Amino acid sequence: MMVPQIEALAKELVWARDTRTTLVPPSKRIDGFTLANGYAVSAAVAARRTGAGRRRIVGQKIGLTYRAIWDRIGLEYPLWAPVYDDGIHQGADEISVAALLAPKIEIEVILGFGRPVPVGAQWEQIADAVGWAALGFEIVDCHYPGWALTPPDMVADFGCHAALVVGARRRVTTEDVLGLSDMKVTLQCDGEDVATGAGADVLGGPIEAVRAVLASPEASPVRVGDVIATGALTRGAHGSALGNCWTARAHEGPSFDPVKVRLT
Repeated sequence: MMVPQIEALAKELVWARDTRTTLVPPSKRIDGFTLANGYAVSAAVAARRTGAGRRRIVGQKIGLTYRAIWDRIGLEYPLWAPVYDDGIHQGADEISVAALLAPKIEIEVILGFGRPVPVGAQWEQIADAVGWAALGFEIVDCHYPGWALTPPDMVADFGCHAALVVGARRRVTTEDVLGLSDMKVTLQCDGEDVATGAGADVLGGPIEAVRAVLASPEASPVRVGDVIATGALTRGAHGSALGNCWTARAHEGPSFDPVKVRLT
């Protein structure tokens, strides 16, 4: 793709987010729209969002971490996209999704990094760099009709990332971080169980998800202070109606307080 085409797509996607509008996915309009193209559009979107100091990138979200679907959708690595400072909600028990088009919710382990991690790092170096961990939610959104998209489309569209709800942070040891793969979780909506999952469902564990992203061709290094949402623990996102109250509970592995949030 040529730079003008990349910039035009970035402009469209920012406009779609700002106006709650759907677009025809790039893969439906551009022959051979690849993951590399998607990341190029994502970088152009990020440049528009951070221009003139309006927003700041504070980390990454990792997506499509359920390996069982990779062959069907043509993936060899999980996807990633920037997380912005205006999308972090620490300890919030209620957030507005009125500006979103088709929000869904995922329960995730969220990691905060006290040291940088280079591209290609292995799990020991990654685990040693983690300063804190939290249970939380990622709110995802999509600007294509009916959530019909390919992985490159997803990367271009903000990685379908809208916001993070971060529960109580706990300082963790390397042993704690590795123990996240043993964690079991329950997701509830309005007091009713919706799904269960485990840390191991995220590519074998949250640290493995970070390692896999850092091994990918389009990887970006982890910086000091970065926050990383490591992927859906219940193998995907769940649709939500306004007013729904969601609760995430952890069992086994490192201990986390339950996290609750109402979407308004």
